[in-house]
Amino acid sequence: MGMYSEVLVLYPVTRKKLRGKIFQSKDLPEDFVAGTYTITEDGRLLFAPNSYEDVPEKERPFYGRPEWKNPLLRACGCLKVVPGRRRPTRFTGTVDIYTDRGDGALATYRATFVDGKLSRLVSVRREAMPPRKPRRTR
Repeated sequence: MGMYSEVLVLYPVTRKKLRGKIFQSKDLPEDFVAGTYTITEDGRLLFAPNSYEDVPEKERPFYGRPEWKNPLLRACGCLKVVPGRRRPTRFTGTVDIYTDRGDGALATYRATFVDGKLSRLVSVRREAMPPRKPRRTR
């Protein structure tokens, strides 16, 4: 399991402005590198696997600049994500999904799926996002 999965929520949630947003979850079997999940309007859980394509050197961020001599910077932007076709899952289990509400707090929902179909979605908590560390100035 990777760091977290991305979940596009099209299903009606309590706060309408959250519909269509990308949520995150650490409870699903694939991570954001592998692809993106979608909870459809009718509650189906879909997964779209990612593939990757090489980006031509001339289209990379440091091409033609002095930084291009640095091999690490030369590799920046060398791949682009190509989302695959969404396909139904047969996932059964309960996952927490969360996103920024837009006011500095998290919106967290607990979603229960049976054979890839949403059976329950409830708001479980609203907690403040951790404060950002102050930047040091010189």
